[in-house]
Amino acid sequence: MSRRLKDDDIEDLLARKENGDISEDEEDMGDMNEIDYHPDLQDLISELEDNNDDDEEDNENPPSNMEKGWLDHFNSPAPGPSNCQPHSSLLGVAAWRQRSRELIWKKRNLQYSEERIRFTGNTDLSPPQAALETPLQFFSEFMNEDILTVIVEQTNLYITQKNVSNCPPVTATEIRQFLGIIIFMSVYYYPNVRYYWGKYGFDHIRQTMTVNRFEKIRSIIHFNDNAQHKPIGHPNHDRLHKIRPVVVHLNKLFVSVAPFDQRLSLDEQMCSTKVAHFMKQYLPNKPHKWGFKLFFFCSLSGYAYSFEIYSGKQNVDNLSDEPDIGVVGNTVIRLCRSIPRKMNHILYFDNFYTSVPLLYYLLTASLV
Repeated sequence: MSRRLKDDDIEDLLARKENGDISEDEEDMGDMNEIDYHPDLQDLISELEDNNDDDEEDNENPPSNMEKGWLDHFNSPAPGPSNCQPHSSLLGVAAWRQRSRELIWKKRNLQYSEERIRFTGNTDLSPPQAALETPLQFFSEFMNEDILTVIVEQTNLYITQKNVSNCPPVTATEIRQFLGIIIFMSVYYYPNVRYYWGKYGFDHIRQTMTVNRFEKIRSIIHFNDNAQHKPIGHPNHDRLHKIRPVVVHLNKLFVSVAPFDQRLSLDEQMCSTKVAHFMKQYLPNKPHKWGFKLFFFCSLSGYAYSFEIYSGKQNVDNLSDEPDIGVVGNTVIRLCRSIPRKMNHILYFDNFYTSVPLLYYLLTASLV
């Protein structure tokens, strides 16, 4: 007889999944895939009887009225919301899974109204957004003067705080040039940064900024005030403090630039990196297995309306009307805050995010 999980193991796996510790990408479900499925009660009874015949101890002391106990288990009423743990009976996990399938999926067919899926939103771009044509115009829409001003102020503040020698204050033009060189380097790859200014480098990079100035800016660029960073253990400690202004700025613009499509999707994505960092994750089923994990909320065309960088289990404040349903469920709720209500949006996500409390909240809050 194949090995089955005990009730305590099932509860532990469910708790870990709810807290966001495991997903289908991380292949941590272990022995859950080894649980046998039996299409009907008679097959299950036959297998248990065969296995009991092979066990000498069970043959010497067989339980009384065993078959009657199995039938009583299936004929008993379903557990209520306050008693949803598996029964501690002879059938164990396999019988409970069979019973759950019958109760949840076999009672009635899926019914829906056409009015509940007819989209009533607007997907037309505003005139300023429709006028964007070139990649530079799109990039400048997001990396605008507001965020450039923040970068300039925080970088110059860091120069003053650390009293960096031989480093004049940076300007918005230099930051814009620095970002342009970084993007160029991501397209044309050299094994060393200085090669871009070398004999086989690029003239327009050499004419834009000297290599010494580029490396100096790369070593001092900042996006937030280090003096405001709360220490570890503080209730307001933020692991993403150093880049928090950029994350907030981009999320604010992402959701305002493009209108919401009817069909929306939520999933995780890896930002690959080779640096050693405690927030780096390993997902074996992703094209890039090592990197920072991001949760993205996107349209059918792939446009990202909002995103979150996974930084571990941290206490994130919920709004007054939002429930606390665990790390994974709370992530979905936060990313979906900006969805217009009662316009019949359709939201897709996989079983890693799915839970009864989340689905109930999405239904009652009229998010989709």
